[in-house]
Amino acid sequence: MPNKLFILNNKLLPIIKLTVCRSKNLGNIINKKIIFTIIALFSILPFTANAQYSPNGIYAVLEAGTVQNKVALSGDLAGLAKTENSSGSFGAAIGYRALVSNNLIFGGELNIASTNASNTVNDGVSVRAYEGDLISGLYLTGGVLLSRETNAMIYALIGVSSTKGDSTLENLGTGNIQSIEESGEGFSFGAAVEFGLTDNFGVRAKMIHTKYNEGDSADLRISDTSIMGGLVIKF
Repeated sequence: MPNKLFILNNKLLPIIKLTVCRSKNLGNIINKKIIFTIIALFSILPFTANAQYSPNGIYAVLEAGTVQNKVALSGDLAGLAKTENSSGSFGAAIGYRALVSNNLIFGGELNIASTNASNTVNDGVSVRAYEGDLISGLYLTGGVLLSRETNAMIYALIGVSSTKGDSTLENLGTGNIQSIEESGEGFSFGAAVEFGLTDNFGVRAKMIHTKYNEGDSADLRISDTSIMGGLVIKF
């Protein structure tokens, strides 16, 4: 994923930032509240709405949810202590789709979202940490219009995402901290379900998983999973 390296326990590692002192419990509480709000919203949807919510054309989405960051260790790094933390996220998307024969829908979507999801790797001598700032993605979409009576559709998203964040390496003996800003790209896939409320407004729930490309060390791979709920605006 990254282009720059730090040395951790005499091993070259891509660095990626985390502010370790942030309250993990507070973050978990916020994430649970966001997910509960999304579930509550979908539980009261008017699934028998008569609105003519067309899947065709340009749309925008304002969304909120949670991002879970994970780090996979292998090779010489396997077995090192690590932490993986989630955060709340706010984002927006703009896209276009068209309804073709047999109720199939195809299109594309551009997405951007905030994140403070993070991870750390600790070998007892140094702590390498990463905290994300921003996630963006470009996806192809394809799915099916389930029912014109309920204005419901389900579709897959496949594409590429990029992430930007801050990395630190702290020497536990000296307290010395090095820090850089990093970015990376990776392959994304996910799915969304959407319901129309009126002619121009709808709601959706979306999940996207991204596995970022390895950097100069193949023993460390970063990934994240976003679960978002949002308001869809048709133009």
